[in-house]
Amino acid sequence: MSFNIIYTKKALKNLNKYKKKNKTVYKQLKEGIYKIEKNPYKSSNKQLESIRCPKCKRHKVGNYRIVYYIHTKSNIIEIQNVIARKSDYNEY
Repeated sequence: MSFNIIYTKKALKNLNKYKKKNKTVYKQLKEGIYKIEKNPYKSSNKQLESIRCPKCKRHKVGNYRIVYYIHTKSNIIEIQNVIARKSDYNEY
């Protein structure tokens, strides 16, 4: 099954921040997104316990987390946000 990736404005903003700030982290995050695209249901990608986005999942990339939602009917993965681990998940 092939998935397409779309990004929220917040996710793009944070990715661009890492692209300017730390190219190594940016490269790792892009590789993580590629892995999500290939297998979004991987067992290590945990589902968030959230009221706002109860079906969102997160993927670990070093000290960063990629928060995403899978639109199964349309085969789209929506990258909600890319955040540092030390940041909290208050918005999710």
